Amino acid sequence: MFRVPGTSSEAMILTLLLTLQAASLAAQQPAGRQKVAAPDGKVVAALVDLLKLSSGETTRNEVGEIVPTPEAMDRARTVSARLARMGRPAWPLLFPHLGDKRASMPAKEAPGPHTVGMMVHATIRSQIVSYPGRYPNYKFSKNNPSDHQLDSVFQPSLKDWLATRENRSIEEIQIELLQHVIELESGIQPPTENTRRNLSDFRVRLANLRTMQEILHPPKAASDRLATGPDQQAKTIAALVDQLEFRPADDDLAAIDQAYSTDELATIDRIYLTAEKLRAMGRPAWARLATHLNDKRPCIPTGDVRGPNLIGAFVYRILWSEVVSIPTRGYPSHKASAFEDLTDNFRPSLADWLKARDTVPLEDIQISLVKTLIRLELREEQRGEQTDKDVSNLQSHLKNLKLVKAAVFGPDKPPPAAQ
Repeated sequence: MFRVPGTSSEAMILTLLLTLQAASLAAQQPAGRQKVAAPDGKVVAALVDLLKLSSGETTRNEVGEIVPTPEAMDRARTVSARLARMGRPAWPLLFPHLGDKRASMPAKEAPGPHTVGMMVHATIRSQIVSYPGRYPNYKFSKNNPSDHQLDSVFQPSLKDWLATRENRSIEEIQIELLQHVIELESGIQPPTENTRRNLSDFRVRLANLRTMQEILHPPKAASDRLATGPDQQAKTIAALVDQLEFRPADDDLAAIDQAYSTDELATIDRIYLTAEKLRAMGRPAWARLATHLNDKRPCIPTGDVRGPNLIGAFVYRILWSEVVSIPTRGYPSHKASAFEDLTDNFRPSLADWLKARDTVPLEDIQISLVKTLIRLELREEQRGEQTDKDVSNLQSHLKNLKLVKAAVFGPDKPPPAAQ
């Protein structure tokens, strides 16, 4: 994935886990506010149970600290992403679990004990807090004081705070919270280089969030002139895809560490945020989004491969990331050989491949593709220690995906024909 200069890979992974992934927040319901089936309380409870850290699921890291095993961490992040995919309709079912004191994985860099309730809190929080790509920097948590203080705004509780905003859009809530973070960051004295950079990034994200609000939730007078239903969704998706265009001053976008101008960084942030919002529209938007796969307008790179960097390629990556589930840690997502071969499975095209699986539950699609990745890894001609580690990580992730599937559909019954 294209990296904003100054962003650590660890920070990007965590940000994408508990924001983008807020992988796919179907709950934001933009574009005509399509109806989403209400989540099942038993399913939510079964998923929350998977956040529990059981005995034997800890190990010692390189400095001797007791930490959850990589498999347990992957399970927690996979479950959190699945709960986030249920989105806003699941919040009332998650609120009762905020006080769950069972041991869990760390949801953020903070002293223990870490509890299931904290993971549930982080899952909800990730859907309402929108930060630019290089904040917070989890590698240097001392640079994130405003993020650490943000939870103080949720008074008297996160549940009650959200209840008073039930008629606001996700974007309006994200704007309100980012404005609060800007106030916190502005109050840091004396200001530092990090503070000044953070404030600049925050203001860029704030402007881009307002653009998203205008596109996804136009004023009533404007929305009354728009078509409703599928036509409105198509227009909204087209308007979002327009936001993916990038015209750099320097043609060499592969040089990801070059010094970008402020305007270019604003554009990069806009593109990342737009991708999040397109993912947030969920599976009902895939077919419409796939109509833009041949868009030839310039965009930023979608990986480590040099151009052509086109909107169509970026849209492809958005759809690709919806169905390809990989371990959240320990597996290099840029592994070109395996992923290029995996892409060969999408025949005759990704759009057609997705259409042929329109009634297949997403969990089954993800499980099938992870199995394919494992087969591709095992056939590597130059297998070594790293390949064995990658296969082990994929196998652990496959196990966790199956646990999620069992929680969603039940262990003893087949999944429904349509999701």
